Amino acid sequence: MELYNAQNLPLSNDPVKRKIQEKMLRGEKLTVGETVKINLRDRVIRKIGDYECKPDHCYRAISEDDLKIYKEQGFVGDKNKGDYISGENNKGIDWYLGGACPSRYGDIIIECPAYKDYFQLAIDNGLNMANDINVRHIKSSSQSSPVTMEMITNVFDYKKISQEQKAKFEMLRQQEMAKMSQLRQQQLASLTPEILSDENIVGRSR
Repeated sequence: MELYNAQNLPLSNDPVKRKIQEKMLRGEKLTVGETVKINLRDRVIRKIGDYECKPDHCYRAISEDDLKIYKEQGFVGDKNKGDYISGENNKGIDWYLGGACPSRYGDIIIECPAYKDYFQLAIDNGLNMANDINVRHIKSSSQSSPVTMEMITNVFDYKKISQEQKAKFEMLRQQEMAKMSQLRQQQLASLTPEILSDENIVGRSR
């Protein structure tokens, strides 16, 4: 089946928004007015720990309870929520193509290939929510052709991954501090009493 790819999609149909998005692609900083104009409310990520999100895969941030429900029913959907119809409603199941928004929607992130038979871009080529031009808002069906759990390629615990990364960073920081302390002691030990002074003692506060 053919996949959507966030790197190959058109920009906004609105010429004003498209100029702002071209500015984003050039890496230029937006003004407050420009940011408001394109309505970038969600701060998305393209890396989940060390894992790079794929531009042709969709990511949905959910709670642990949601994941449990999906597993029990066998698909990603809500029986009480209708399907998305472009230009008519905002229903359907929300995902991001090429990235995720765990801080806003949940700590569990599920991944699925962006099959065109199961997904469709949300309003304005999916450019109405994410603050990253390379991540698009996309919808899956809630009822008629929902994403099955067999289609899910990865499940990430973002909170756990973030905690592990922080612990790893702290461990590396402590190791670096220990190396610096050892180096300082070696430098001090190499100095003879005749040349030991305030000027050549590394780290001596004055």
